[in-house]
Amino acid sequence: MFFHRNCPLVGPMRQGEALGWWDRLCRGLLSVGALLFLTPLVLQLTPLRWVVTPSLPLGFYWETQEPIVRGAYVHFCLAEPIAAFGFAQGYLRSGICPGLYAELLKVVAAVAGDVVELNEGVVINGHLIPHAPRYATDSQGRPQQVWIATHRFVVPPGQVFVLSTFHLRSWDSRYFGCVPVQAIRGTARPLWVWP
Repeated sequence: MFFHRNCPLVGPMRQGEALGWWDRLCRGLLSVGALLFLTPLVLQLTPLRWVVTPSLPLGFYWETQEPIVRGAYVHFCLAEPIAAFGFAQGYLRSGICPGLYAELLKVVAAVAGDVVELNEGVVINGHLIPHAPRYATDSQGRPQQVWIATHRFVVPPGQVFVLSTFHLRSWDSRYFGCVPVQAIRGTARPLWVWP
């Protein structure tokens, strides 16, 4: 016979027959492969998000559809030219947004009508935001591209200013400007995060 006695082509194992080390290894590798394949798929199809960006605490976030107010976590797609720049610089990964760029998850710091001043730091409605410096270069020493024409502006209707104070060099509205509310795909809440 050309087949090993435990080969699935020969037939089922008889009761009491032990699995060999090769069979256990193959089943283990198949299980690990299935888990690695299915985990991102399941996370994409559920409102549960695993966040590993340095801009926010590492952990699980639950997608919601709450009002977009100051302090809300929002996930959104950037305009394609800005996302392409972020991808080329290594700020973004590939994802499900137009151009196959990743969504961003940030905190809304200012809403329509709020006054934002950008100098060495961020001032919103006259209050300096701690842990939000603005750098001329990124962490690799490359000049920081800025899409904001003015250093003092009022957030326009239908837009929000997003910011992360968790990581000093977060790539957010300090550099790419306000985010249109139409680009926001939803809100999120931290479910289980590590500081």
